[in-house]
Amino acid sequence: MNISNSNGFTFSLWVKKKTGLPSSGNYESIIRQDINGNPDFMLQFTGNSKLAFGFNSALTSYDELLVDISSSDYIDKWVHIAGVYLYQLQAKDFVETRKMVLLK
Repeated sequence: MNISNSNGFTFSLWVKKKTGLPSSGNYESIIRQDINGNPDFMLQFTGNSKLAFGFNSALTSYDELLVDISSSDYIDKWVHIAGVYLYQLQAKDFVETRKMVLLK
């Protein structure tokens, strides 16, 4: 997935987690694309009972959205996760729209 020049994108996937959430301070990637060792796009379970959605672009640098979750909602169950990232930038009479939405 190459989204480095994108003004916005959406994603939708079904996830069935077989084990518990990672321990505190750790991450477990659902999907992740790295460029030069830094995440370009990622969706991860965190050890702090959160679902992390992050995106890195030339326009915005790195943005991350964390959503509270319960491990009982994810273990051995199919769960639909969808997200939207929007960005608008104009130079004259500066206009900026940034939006990250994660639905679970």
